[in-house]
Amino acid sequence: MLVPSSPNTCDGGVAAATAVDDLLKLLPPLDVGDPRAFIAAAVTIFASYPPSIYPKVLDPVRGLPSQTARPTLADIKRALEVAYEPRAMELARERAKQWAALAAAKEARDLAEVEKRSERRRLAEKAEVMALRARYPNRAYGLG
Repeated sequence: MLVPSSPNTCDGGVAAATAVDDLLKLLPPLDVGDPRAFIAAAVTIFASYPPSIYPKVLDPVRGLPSQTARPTLADIKRALEVAYEPRAMELARERAKQWAALAAAKEARDLAEVEKRSERRRLAEKAEVMALRARYPNRAYGLG
């Protein structure tokens, strides 16, 4: 499964903390030994994804609250991965288009360079032929 690679930001951490707070208003966590550690871990997991997908995960009809009565960290991670997957695929398509455009541009540059070399070679050969004809004006050059 694809995951975002952007680093956490301060604003992202605040949005993640707010999302976890909203989630825990709907779903209390499992009885955990250290609730603060659980919440900190949940915030860290949320912060590794863009805030734009949080509403999908928090949606009481289609998101995590409709899938579990008490979320585990694994449940939270899985819900975020599922919500992020369409965006990840979109980013992958955008990257593929960029790579294709770069490859096409490189191919065009390479082709232009080959054409320049071919033209220079043709002009050099033409100049050489003209120099030979000037040097040996009475020759048929294999035509007669």
